[in-house]
Amino acid sequence: MVKILIGTNQFLIEQALKKLIKNKNYHKFFVSNGNNLHFFQIRQAFITNSLFGEENDVVIIDDFQKLSLDDLEKLFKFGQNLPKQKTLVLIQKNADKRKLKKWKKFSIFEYNELENYKIQQYIHLQIKNNNLKLSKEAINYLCQAVGNDLHKINQEVQKLVAYQKNNQIINEKEIINLIAPIINPSIFNLIDQIGMKSSKNALKELNNLLENGEYPLYVLTMIIYGFRNLVLIKILWQKGFSSKQIVSKLKIHPFVVNKNINLINKFSLSELYVIYRKLLNAEIAIKTGKKDPKFVIEMLVSFLSR
Repeated sequence: MVKILIGTNQFLIEQALKKLIKNKNYHKFFVSNGNNLHFFQIRQAFITNSLFGEENDVVIIDDFQKLSLDDLEKLFKFGQNLPKQKTLVLIQKNADKRKLKKWKKFSIFEYNELENYKIQQYIHLQIKNNNLKLSKEAINYLCQAVGNDLHKINQEVQKLVAYQKNNQIINEKEIINLIAPIINPSIFNLIDQIGMKSSKNALKELNNLLENGEYPLYVLTMIIYGFRNLVLIKILWQKGFSSKQIVSKLKIHPFVVNKNINLINKFSLSELYVIYRKLLNAEIAIKTGKKDPKFVIEMLVSFLSR
């Protein structure tokens, strides 16, 4: 049996692989990378690959398209005659589909990044499966904070499982303290352009984020998070705290602190308070459905950077 797993979503590929091994009850398997690997090594792995000469149940080759053309051809023919009790798993993250036409003879499964609504469905399923109790606001924040990173989703869900006590409901304030949002580095570029009062470049950065698949509410959440940190970091910096002390006190990533230190001189505290209030008002406008999210954030960025 030959199974080919392709796609950009490494987490889903890993989950599919774990499920396959568990369902088939495999005990012995060989894992390697296609880079600098040769066909005879793969064939040998199925025959005998241990001190005791035992055969492997499954052979897993990551980046299999890095094999030479000759080795790929030999592997293709070998796969057609592979005994049913043996499984060859070929994995390729960024697969060249043009070279996979004849490989359709085998089972090919594609795992790419999930759309936003599917991500939210996955999050709700994880909450349900782990018997978590979160307020509606906490769930909304979780969906916004984790983005489309399934690894982070599972890590944060397990963190919440460990945190929850006596089946009590976790509220928004608690989850904000527990989970830091994933920040796209472009958010810092956007804030930087706002600070430089470059409306044209700020809107360009915003459009780049939106065109790359970031949702308006998520972008707004990241901007709010960025300016919130900017306020806190500026206050501590003015009090004489070092970047290391700020990291320790605020319990946020050093990368975030260092990026914000480069921005704090572009805003006065009074300006930051005004901006933060406008950001919160924009969040309310989007969440209550009063205005189109994309329109709200575009007008907001345009106003802040003029």
